[in-house]
Amino acid sequence: MSQPFLQFHHISYTYETAHEPLFRDVSLHFTTGWSGIVGANGTGKTTLLKLATGLLLPDDGYVDAPPRLVYCDQRTDDPPPQLAELLQDAAKTAAIIRGRLGIQDDWLARWQTLSHGERKRSQIAVALWLEPEVLAIDEPTNHVDAVARGILLRALQTFPGVGLLVSHDRELLDILCQQCLFIEPPEVIARPGNYSKGTQIAAMDAQAIKKEYTQKKHAYKELRREAGRRRDLANQYEHKRSKKGIAKHDHDAKQKIDTARVTGKDIVGGKLLRQLDGRFEHALKELEGITVKKEYSLGIWLPGSVSKRNVLFQHVSGTLPLNTEKLLAFPQLDIRPTDRIALTGQNGAGKSTMLRWLLPQLNVPTGQLIYLPQEIDAAQSRAIL
Repeated sequence: MSQPFLQFHHISYTYETAHEPLFRDVSLHFTTGWSGIVGANGTGKTTLLKLATGLLLPDDGYVDAPPRLVYCDQRTDDPPPQLAELLQDAAKTAAIIRGRLGIQDDWLARWQTLSHGERKRSQIAVALWLEPEVLAIDEPTNHVDAVARGILLRALQTFPGVGLLVSHDRELLDILCQQCLFIEPPEVIARPGNYSKGTQIAAMDAQAIKKEYTQKKHAYKELRREAGRRRDLANQYEHKRSKKGIAKHDHDAKQKIDTARVTGKDIVGGKLLRQLDGRFEHALKELEGITVKKEYSLGIWLPGSVSKRNVLFQHVSGTLPLNTEKLLAFPQLDIRPTDRIALTGQNGAGKSTMLRWLLPQLNVPTGQLIYLPQEIDAAQSRAIL
């Protein structure tokens, strides 16, 4: 049986509202194993996955792909369409997948109460159960804790087909991937090896380009200086051969100028300048042909102020209901103006539930309280924009 593969043949793609193509003439080849898709936010990683799995059609070129394709979305708002079938499947393979990813029988019924990490595990469990030849996964570890991350990693290592993985998780990319695609629109650069090796090669390439650019720029400046020198020389010869200012009857001076014109000595500067034109133009084209990518520092800065009150929140010990069967017990809670507090625990342990319970009870004015949820649904995202 032949091994599955996936190929991009001269793919170009432009968003309907964009003036420039996102991808231009991209050709790629994927074999069995995992390939990482790397790039800054907004560079087209998700778009590339959707082109690979047929959810988007290219403007030019075509994708040569096997028939069984599965795309795992980054979002986890809705349960996978085939989750019910996976939960009801009595076959050994389905049981192994459910056990390996810790999928519970009631997860579909209480989807809205699941953590995003539990939803992601369900999503990937269904994808593996479908036995695709090409599996494209968008950010599988965004919402998972360390334990769930290990579970996902071991499950993905068992996948035998062509895998495409978008992730900012460097360790995951290093463990799983045999090649990485670095997206720098409109180009996609494939580099062998895992993320660490790929970034090392990328750094070496960038350093070589910078060195070449510096050398070409130095040569260009030298030619400019030489052109200036030869232009001055040509002006000097032009001045020497001019009869302007010579007395009308100074025949000896006029004869010397005529002799210089006949011998050609007065045009040496101009000839040297013309000889330099070709070299100067060639150096300029070489310099313009080198693209040095700028690097920008990104980050998040949150301005704020310290409350003048000594205590923001106090609560005696108590319990919170997580579902019909579980309660979350907590000790006495105190929050002071400069506290930094982490809520830790496995997926589904009640971290988000506790945070949602806590927020309305904080004695903080609305304008001075910011809540950033783990994931914003599509409707909220549109409203914010």
